[in-house]
Amino acid sequence: MKEVLKKNLNEHRQEKEYGWKPIPSKKKPVKKSSEYTYAFIGVVIGLSFGIITSILMYKDSQKCNLLLEENKLLKEMLYYRDINPMETP
Repeated sequence: MKEVLKKNLNEHRQEKEYGWKPIPSKKKPVKKSSEYTYAFIGVVIGLSFGIITSILMYKDSQKCNLLLEENKLLKEMLYYRDINPMETP
């Protein structure tokens, strides 16, 4: 019986029992440095989108605060007019 390497043991058993050999994967092993690079790029993209979104939301909140102040002033003017009606000629 011929010697079978440990990594090919499963392939050898499949070939012997079932008559077929699995298709070897041609994937290149990924280096750890490239994984870290991709993770860093993802973090940078996420942070940039988050900063842009927060800037836009801050501008919208400023507009809402101005509108709330205007509504408050209008309410005070109407309330003051109801309490102290002006005399009409």
